[in-house]
Amino acid sequence: MKIKYLLILLCLTTLTMFSCGGSETEEEELQQDQGDEEISLTLEISDLLVEFPENPANEAEIGKITFSSENLTEDVTFEITELSVNGAVSINSDGALIVSDASAFDYESVQSITGKVSASADDLTDEASFTITITNVLEVVSVSTFAGNGNGGFINGPAANAEFNNSIDGIVADNDGNIFVADLFNYVVRKITPDGVVSTYSGSGTRGSSNGASNVAEFSYIISIEIDQQGNLYVGDGGSNHVIRKITPDGTVSTFAGVMGTEGYKDSDDRLTAEFDFPTSLTFDQNGDLYVCDNDFNNRIRKVSTEGIVSTIAGGDVKDFKDGNVSEAQFNNPRGIAIDDNGNLYVCDIGNNRIRKISPDGEVSTVAGSGDAGYKDCQGTSAQFNLPLDIEINSEGDFYILDSRNNAVRKMTPDGVVTTIAGDGTSGYKDGDPKTANFNGPRQMTIDQLGNLYITDRGNVRIRKITIE
Repeated sequence: MKIKYLLILLCLTTLTMFSCGGSETEEEELQQDQGDEEISLTLEISDLLVEFPENPANEAEIGKITFSSENLTEDVTFEITELSVNGAVSINSDGALIVSDASAFDYESVQSITGKVSASADDLTDEASFTITITNVLEVVSVSTFAGNGNGGFINGPAANAEFNNSIDGIVADNDGNIFVADLFNYVVRKITPDGVVSTYSGSGTRGSSNGASNVAEFSYIISIEIDQQGNLYVGDGGSNHVIRKITPDGTVSTFAGVMGTEGYKDSDDRLTAEFDFPTSLTFDQNGDLYVCDNDFNNRIRKVSTEGIVSTIAGGDVKDFKDGNVSEAQFNNPRGIAIDDNGNLYVCDIGNNRIRKISPDGEVSTVAGSGDAGYKDCQGTSAQFNLPLDIEINSEGDFYILDSRNNAVRKMTPDGVVTTIAGDGTSGYKDGDPKTANFNGPRQMTIDQLGNLYITDRGNVRIRKITIE
């Protein structure tokens, strides 16, 4: 809306002059015509459409009402005249909408807040509407026990009664909601269905190196487990085997990469002649290439391409810390690994208590962690971890980090802000509120299709679930 005042000034002045002492009167008339002078006063404000995430802090600025004006002599003042959720927002003298009641910004209850605002100055008033669309933020709702009764053993059946060996480690979810667990010293891979039934998926239960059908295959030291788009499982089988094994959906086990029983370091154009030392973590990129944390003496990140070529991505023989080009970078027991949609690899460098990044152009950098063992929520290299063993990326592009010795699950945003989402830093066993929940030496984790986390809680001999909505 635009309001104008038109001020027309017409000035006419006649000046009559008399001549003193003379008989003649002289009159001069001076006519001054100033013409028309137009002064335009305007005040116009615009509607505001903005998206804002749920669970903000009070006093957070949502967005600013914009206005245009001309020739005003007074400052513009703002007032909210309508509001769909009473007390949710206020407006300051600069026209900024401010969060007044953070509890009103709960996506599960309210998806938008609407209202109207007026602006006034010099007896002029204009009005505009605003709509705040509240966007969903993944929230940690609760910690629960998904499977395991807390006793070390080997019992299948209902999840609440099932028993695992007290050395459970790798874990992965498939697209159907099944969870697969590396039951390390039972020498098998276990399966947990969405309705909570535990069974043995692969492995005879005897330590060894035999391939073949699921009931006769043998494993030595299953510490990591991953799944491809076709539903094949891949396990890092360390101990005395030093290979990566493949388990097809029908349970058949074969050697996928490495020489069975040979510990070493060798890249190769043939994955079956390459050598590994201790393959501890696995992840696939969008092309189907497999990335491996080759731990212990190798301290390298390796790649097994879809063509079967094994190469070194970064790292070297020396256990140390050095950022820079992949040819010079150094790691100290790289463990957890994940890859984002842009091809960046993220590695839990547990000996350095850092989260490292390997970019597609071959640069290694530190994205979080000071290098000192500790427990500190902060940003980037000011944050502290204590044995970060695993890392996963959620659908929003945020990272979850399993901070084992701190018995906590941490969250890291893409710009490196680290917070705690579950666990209070102390060892124990407690479900419920994420802030007071306890873990005992958690080892690895996975994310299901709904965004929930599953954790192998080794000290408690249980599979724990963190529900995220």
